[in-house]
Amino acid sequence: MKTIFENDLIKVSETGKVSDFIATIENKTDQEIQFILDNIAMKISNFSIKPNDWCGILADDEGYQCFEEIKANRFVALAL
Repeated sequence: MKTIFENDLIKVSETGKVSDFIATIENKTDQEIQFILDNIAMKISNFSIKPNDWCGILADDEGYQCFEEIKANRFVALAL
């Protein structure tokens, strides 16, 4: 896996796969993280990631679009 972005809260990694999960977002903290993408098809998309857990970005049209937004640094990650 290739790290795309990392800070104290999260680590975003590209899996290198073209099926299943194309990327993962890891919550590196013991707090819940709110992850907000601010430009998915002109609407806001947000979700939470449990403490010390991760979520996957699926290899579908929406997932590829989300991943492009993340690579362009158009997201916010907040500890709750």
